[in-house]
This record gives sequence, structure tokens and C-alpha cells, in this order.
Amino acid sequence: MEAIPEDQHSQHALKENLNAYRSMRDRMHPPRMSAPSCIVPPTEQLVIRPHIVPLLPIFHGMESENPYQHIKEFEDVCNTFRKSGASIDLMRLKLFPFTLKDKAKV
Repeated sequence: MEAIPEDQHSQHALKENLNAYRSMRDRMHPPRMSAPSCIVPPTEQLVIRPHIVPLLPIFHGMESENPYQHIKEFEDVCNTFRKSGASIDLMRLKLFPFTLKDKAKV
């Protein structure tokens, strides 16, 4: 069996002691493990019309699906319904989550 150096053993014991005294609130809200999103939504507003959402292509994240084809179809639909007051980037940011289902949504 490999011996753990003293300083590593001390760090391990310190982590275990800190975990023993964590509050229930700390356990219910673990620290964020990923970096925050780099997508910054524009400040302008966009009203999504209900008739647009069913026309969007759906991507499930299956191996048989082509993500590039999905994005191409998505852009085609967005370009069709582009509103004069809203930027195309805002429209894409707001509508894209509606195209993801199942494994792709996770």
C-alpha cells in the first residue's frame, strides 16, 4: 500500500472536517461546478408569437441526427419570421431553447 505524504494527508483530513460541519443549506446548494454562461442576452425585448414555436425544427440529441442540419433549418425559420424591430441575434437566442428536447435539452 502506498503511503500518503503528510501534507496531503493533512489536507484530506481538513476537507473531511469541513464537510462534517457543513450546514443543511450548504448541502442543499452545492457550489457551481461549471463556468457561468458566456452568452449575454441583449437588453431589447422580443415578444414570441405562439404560432412560431411549432414551426421550429426539433433536435433530440440522437446520434442519427445532424446538429449542423438542425442549425441550418433553425436559421431558415428565424429568417422567415424576422421582425422589423428585433435583431436576428435576439430572435435566435430566445427561440433556440424551444428547439431542444430530451438529451439535447439536458
